Amino acid sequence: MNFRVVAFVLSTALAVLSAPPASAESRSWDLGLRLDVLTGTGEPTNDVISQGVFGHRQMNDRWTLGWAVDHSSEFDVERIAKLVGLAPDPDAKVIDAKGTGTAIQVWLEQRSGSDEGTWEWFWGGGLGINEVDIDDQSGPLPDGADFDIRVEAGTELLLTGLIGIRRRLSGSLVLEAALRAEQHVSDWALEDRVSGRRSTVDDYLLSGVHVGVLWKRDGD
Repeated sequence: MNFRVVAFVLSTALAVLSAPPASAESRSWDLGLRLDVLTGTGEPTNDVISQGVFGHRQMNDRWTLGWAVDHSSEFDVERIAKLVGLAPDPDAKVIDAKGTGTAIQVWLEQRSGSDEGTWEWFWGGGLGINEVDIDDQSGPLPDGADFDIRVEAGTELLLTGLIGIRRRLSGSLVLEAALRAEQHVSDWALEDRVSGRRSTVDDYLLSGVHVGVLWKRDGD
């Protein structure tokens, strides 16, 4: 995955360097906390809930550079045996594997606000990397045998698009809500250590919302 990390870094640097600087009067930045709720098709996961730190730096009158670090402490990898072509015991409880993920993302967004500066809407897109770790999982099969599956997920590349709105609450506090879509460019390797079966999980899409509260520092 090293080439993806390199592409991520180079693309981010290019985006930052190509954006005209903000004037001294309009520079501003913010920092806050957010909650992410993203859903998928069930292959490999139905939903991922994460929390993180995020912020923005104004580049000029219309463009802002955003960044975030999010962590999901636990999400389900649905029906792990099915992912390697094994039929689990239908009379047994559905067995999902547990995973964790830590994502770092940057994006450029274009913004437009009200004359009073109370409301602001925005849209944008960016890149990120997501470090995923999946626990080993075992369980019974209908023929009386067991499965014991290992997953090497590694680092995913994220392609992100978002659209949302912000409202200045009072003083320096800002509420943000956004719709978000994340394309995960992945190459998970799965192996059942009992049967020797192998498979992979390729790219998948997650979409949903994030809600956060920011502390904003206006330009001098």
